[in-house]
Amino acid sequence: MVDKNKRNGFMKNIIVFFMFGTCLMNLVATEKVVINLGDILPWDSPLTQYENWRFFPLEWQKEAVSEKDLINFQLNTTIKIEDYIFRETVFDTAQYMRYMSMAQFYFQGGLIFRYLDSGNFYRLQFSVKDQTVALWRTPGNFLAAVDCDIKQGKAFNVKLRAIGSRIMVSVNGKDLIDVVDRFDPILKGKVFAGSNHSKISFENTEIDQPSDRSMPSYKHTVNFSIKEWCGYRWIFDGDEPIARIGEGKNGKAWSWHPLALYSAKFRPGTRAADSIMLQYHSKENWPEKPLEIIDSGPKKIKIRVFGSDRREDKEPSTDSVCDTVITYDPVTDAYIYNMSLTRKYLMTRTPIGEILDPWPYGVSGPAYPQAKQWDYRYKYVLWQGEDSKYYHYPLNHFLGPVENKLNPQKSIFIFAGEKYVNPTYEIIASTYGRDYKIGLCTAMLDMHVQSLKRPKLIHAGTEEEAKWRITSTHGAELEEIKQSAGWHESWNKQLKQPVALFDPAGSTFSPDQTVTAVTPNPAHGFYPGAYYIMDKEVGRKDSFSLRMDPANGSRLIRIEDGLSPFGRAFDGREMKLKLYVKTENLDGSFKVDIIKPEKISSKEFKGTSDGWKLVELNITPKPSDPNVMIHFVFDSNKNNTGKVWIDDVSFLPVRKCFLSAVRK
Repeated sequence: MVDKNKRNGFMKNIIVFFMFGTCLMNLVATEKVVINLGDILPWDSPLTQYENWRFFPLEWQKEAVSEKDLINFQLNTTIKIEDYIFRETVFDTAQYMRYMSMAQFYFQGGLIFRYLDSGNFYRLQFSVKDQTVALWRTPGNFLAAVDCDIKQGKAFNVKLRAIGSRIMVSVNGKDLIDVVDRFDPILKGKVFAGSNHSKISFENTEIDQPSDRSMPSYKHTVNFSIKEWCGYRWIFDGDEPIARIGEGKNGKAWSWHPLALYSAKFRPGTRAADSIMLQYHSKENWPEKPLEIIDSGPKKIKIRVFGSDRREDKEPSTDSVCDTVITYDPVTDAYIYNMSLTRKYLMTRTPIGEILDPWPYGVSGPAYPQAKQWDYRYKYVLWQGEDSKYYHYPLNHFLGPVENKLNPQKSIFIFAGEKYVNPTYEIIASTYGRDYKIGLCTAMLDMHVQSLKRPKLIHAGTEEEAKWRITSTHGAELEEIKQSAGWHESWNKQLKQPVALFDPAGSTFSPDQTVTAVTPNPAHGFYPGAYYIMDKEVGRKDSFSLRMDPANGSRLIRIEDGLSPFGRAFDGREMKLKLYVKTENLDGSFKVDIIKPEKISSKEFKGTSDGWKLVELNITPKPSDPNVMIHFVFDSNKNNTGKVWIDDVSFLPVRKCFLSAVRK
């Protein structure tokens, strides 16, 4: 997992080449490359889903085959995979905004090509464990995966041709992969030999001009099937894996949403966009019996899932049957997931009012410059109101709570922000009609969709039904919606509300660290923005600070750090919260609390301080701690007077340290 190109006993390859423009003249590797000739680099595996930041991306050890940027080329090499270390996580890595397919763990190595940087390249991946070859491109897209008769310890010949956006692969003389990457293809870059925790060798490597430069015209013909691949059942369209079937683990609920389609694609050739839950609500995720494949292609897939809210320590109060039908629409060039669910209440209880809780991959990016960088795809939600107009719903962690009613005639909303795929959710029918509201969870940026007409109590034996559809909106249709969308009146109070962004390296409350409450932004904010004033005249080093007034009674401002899906990773080091406080005629009191993962408090400030006072609190969060939560607590009565200023807030490690040493 940890890839710093470390290796033991490496035989360095020597490459002789001549290049003129884009013309390649017989590039030949005269000595073989062996990665991990001695001990194989061990996995540094997360123990909980809160440590999933260390899986993103799953990096390989690599050694250069060509340091030059190659454009069109043909590469021949002989590969042998010998010993390897296999490790799969105890949790599912395909649930997060920072997504990675579970299939990645099954590959031992291969060729990295058209490498521009750590976020732009292709990998030709081989697995002797699964006897498969796959073409993958950053940041998360298996373009093709094909059975391949390769065995551990036995050499095999590989021929790779890259011509424009077309990539062709043959193994031992058999043509296996022929793909046209039609969405912003990577057209040049370096070539590397790569290992994924294996001893792997490459020899007799030759790089030449391709003999065939033809480019086929593209027309997609759907060809659905269900295959066993890399430890799971997958839905394929031709040679392209488009969704992994989540069936639970050993008949039990597995890590949040097991009854789901993980790594689900919404268009052929695009990267995975979402995990689609195969039940009415995430709590109904216990597999009561194995799912049924009703139709396995080639024109459609139909899956039936049996779920309940059972747990190991309690009997179920509801069970459900959900049918999912997957088709391809050539007009929109998109997959359509049609969902139909029937639930039965097994006892009298309050209703489950939530029909959807979508959380696409990439709804938030790295919160701070110090965080490991990953893909940030969706910036806002477009939703259709009761007047049939589209409106904005920004995605950030510092919005004030707002719920908006969807149009009963077309209950639809879109996670938008990407060029090619924008997940779209539409409620088709429900026992309670189509009166639904949406409301954002500002922690994880998932969108809760709840019925407005559900009863207060539902009796045992009652059945209810719901139907919804999931697909992509893109191209001219999306642009038209974006151009027409405005702000709903429910957002008026927040349109100009300033919010201070939290930067652990130093929050100074300057204009460049301030946005409005409706700005799409992955950073954490000092929340809620309505509880403080951005002071532009008082500051410790400049004229900016955050000010709290008691005019409206007691106030509490919150900031967070961590939460691996969008924040900075904790690695076991001691952290120091540092800030400066100034008070004036304060009737009440002010203090700073760290309340997670344990509570630590500063002294209380009252009256008037003698200038700016330093506050320091130390805490040591573990890698498995989801977050650190910090509160600024202003305790006063409504008619009290006085002011508190806060400035130069930072939250940084106390010392240098390495994660491996901490974990030991």
